[in-house]
Amino acid sequence: MDSNLYLLSNKKAVMIAEHSYDQEGDLQAIIANNPDLLLRSADMDGNSLFLVKRELNISESTDSSNSYSLDVLLVDQAGVPVLVEVKRSSDTRIRREVIAQMLDYASRASEWNVDVLREYFRSSNTEDTKSRYDTADFWAQVSNNLQSETLRLVFAADRIPSTLKKLIDFLDRNMPGIEVYGAEIRQFATDGLTILSSSIIGSNTVRLQNTSRNIEWSSDSFSQYLHDRSCDRALAIANDLQDYAVGMGLSCSFGRGVKYPAFAAKKDDTTVFKVVSWDNQRSGFRVVVEIGIPALMAHLKPEWSESDLRSLLSQISPVGQRAVIEHPQMLYIDLELLDNEKNMSTFRDSISRICAAIFGAGEPLPQ
Repeated sequence: MDSNLYLLSNKKAVMIAEHSYDQEGDLQAIIANNPDLLLRSADMDGNSLFLVKRELNISESTDSSNSYSLDVLLVDQAGVPVLVEVKRSSDTRIRREVIAQMLDYASRASEWNVDVLREYFRSSNTEDTKSRYDTADFWAQVSNNLQSETLRLVFAADRIPSTLKKLIDFLDRNMPGIEVYGAEIRQFATDGLTILSSSIIGSNTVRLQNTSRNIEWSSDSFSQYLHDRSCDRALAIANDLQDYAVGMGLSCSFGRGVKYPAFAAKKDDTTVFKVVSWDNQRSGFRVVVEIGIPALMAHLKPEWSESDLRSLLSQISPVGQRAVIEHPQMLYIDLELLDNEKNMSTFRDSISRICAAIFGAGEPLPQ
C-alpha cells in the first residue's frame, strides 16, 4: 500500500510530492555526500560509511586500454570496502546489466592499489575522520579485506524492481564473505524543501551481525583461529615470525578485523611485513606474508631501488605449486614456502637487511 508524506507547517499539512532524479549523477552525488544513507537500520549503532572515491576508474586488464568506473566506493568503520552501483528506475539496465557490472568490479577488487585508495580517502574526508581512520592499521585491514574478498555490494536506485530484488537475495545467499543488498533512495520536495527516504532491500539481520563484527585480534585469538582451521603448521611458522620480529626490535600489532586475522611487524609507523589470512574462491584459505613495496621504498630511497628490493625478496624458491606472488604494489609469500629451512633463512636475512637499511646505519645494495 502506498503512503503519502506531509509536512506539518503552522498546523497545516502540506503534501510532499515525490520527485524523480533528473540524472543518475544527482543520486550519485547525494550518496557520495551522505554515505550513511546506505546503512541498514540494524547497523546504525556506532557504525559509519566513508567516501573513498566517486567514479573510481577500473581498468579492464593490465594489458588493455579499456576502463570503466564504479559509481561510488565507500569503506566502513571496520575497513570493509563498499562498492555502490547507482541507477535510476527508468534506466532499463537496472535489471541484469547492473549485476554484471558489479560482479565485474568486485572480481578485480583484490588488485586495487590500497595506497591510491588511501589518497582518495584523504581527499574526500574531514580532518576528524582522517584522524581516526587514516592509520596504517586501518588501511592494513582494508588491504586484508580486499585480498580476502570481504566486501559489501550495494545497488542504489530510486526504486528497485522486483527482478533485481530477487537477484540481490540470490547473490547474498550464495556469496560467502560478500554482503549484497539494495537501497531505495527516494526524494520528495515541496516549497524548496527536499526530504529523502532510505529503504534497505534484502536485509538479513543474522548475517549482518556476523559480517559487521569488528574483532579485536590478539596473539592468542590469532593462534586459536588458525588452530580451529587445522592450520597448525602455518601457526607454527607464524609464531616463529612473531618471535623473529620481536628479536629484530619490531612489535607485532594485531589490530581489528571483520573476519580474517592478521598482524603487522612494525616499528613506530613503519610496517616491515604483515602476516595475513584470507579465503576466496580462487585460491582457497591461505596465510601469507605481505610486503608493501611502496611503503618500504619510501624509507629506503635513494639508497635502494624498487628492483633491488624485489630482487632481494624474490630469492625464495618455489615449493610445489607455490611461489612468491609479484603484484604492482605488494609481494606475497605463502607461509608454505617458509616451511623450508633454506627459504626461511633467506627470508630472515632479507628482512634483517631491510631493517638495517631503514632503522640502522644502512646496508649495501643486494648483489
